[in-house]
Amino acid sequence: MKPVLYGIERSQILKNLFKGKRIGLVTNPTGLDRSLRRSVDLLAEISRLVCLFGPEHGIDGGAQAGSAVTDAVDSRTRLPVYSLYGPTRRPAPTTLEGLDTLVFDIQDVGLRWYTYPWTLSYVMEACAEAKVPLVVLDRPNPLGGHGVEGLQLDESCRSFIGRFPVPARHGLTLGEMARHLARVHLPGVDLTVIPCQNWKADQLWPATRLPWISPSPNLPTFDSLLAYAALTFLEGTNVSEGRGTTRPFEQFGAPWLDHETLVHSLRALNLPGLLWRPVFFTPTFSKFSGQLCRGISLHITNPQTAPLFEAGLRVHHLLKKLHPEYLPLPPWKEGSQPPLALLFGTLDILGDTTVEALLTRSAEVCRAWNQVRQPDLMYER
Repeated sequence: MKPVLYGIERSQILKNLFKGKRIGLVTNPTGLDRSLRRSVDLLAEISRLVCLFGPEHGIDGGAQAGSAVTDAVDSRTRLPVYSLYGPTRRPAPTTLEGLDTLVFDIQDVGLRWYTYPWTLSYVMEACAEAKVPLVVLDRPNPLGGHGVEGLQLDESCRSFIGRFPVPARHGLTLGEMARHLARVHLPGVDLTVIPCQNWKADQLWPATRLPWISPSPNLPTFDSLLAYAALTFLEGTNVSEGRGTTRPFEQFGAPWLDHETLVHSLRALNLPGLLWRPVFFTPTFSKFSGQLCRGISLHITNPQTAPLFEAGLRVHHLLKKLHPEYLPLPPWKEGSQPPLALLFGTLDILGDTTVEALLTRSAEVCRAWNQVRQPDLMYER
């Protein structure tokens, strides 16, 4: 099998594009080649790299979710690093002055509520206004390009964890997402996408044989990403999603949770490719820090067939049924929607809409999305 190559590894193409040019780079710790050499260093060898930009979690990946990141200096190159997750979430015009090209090289996870696609969207807007060409160096979608799940984002639930109407699991690489945004929502950007080589859209991350680099602090493994696709909605509730433990998103719970009854109810659903077991854990930070939680561990035995979105819906509705203590968190800021609605993408999740009704809507959304995204695809589906 031919090795999967990242966009950053298409060396001849990059030399032709960047030789002698002044470029800026949006990146983080996932900006590496398969030998774990930094994109920063690789591009500095073939261009005049003059500045860096970092998304949520920072260019070094050390900041926890939601923590503001300040401007800094790269320790190796001494280049300035401009934060895109602080007072502003888009490059300031002054940081783009004099650039011939801005380059974007970050590993995404293929889920709407992750912030990297929306950082990309703001970068696209800034480049269009400054008339600076943008080059996206593509990387595989760890969840593959076939699986599409979830609800389309309602206009009322737009935020930095969802700016434009795409399903929760959209099945696009970040390069394909850039093409979609440029075609449908953000025209005017001079966009070039350098595709991966030898990646097939039916491949999930393990099939690429590439090393897993945590795209954010609480996704340390591919298994944690699979669980994140199912259970991230718990971030919008008063149930711990496992932050502050060694298994974030792979386990969830609360001191008051009747986990034995909940496990029995989840097992009775016979969802394919999913196993559930009762556990105990004590988070070291985040919800219930220092408190013993009665929890449930999710084991995904077949990620190709497991209905991750449905699993999340089922957990949510069972929690509502079993526990009056289970509650959505209030809005993060005045005037916004409750985070549970922002994550699911619809206010309907706050009411009494049934799982079956939401799954029917999801199926309709995904059928339509598969047609809408066709012009943006770069890898055979």
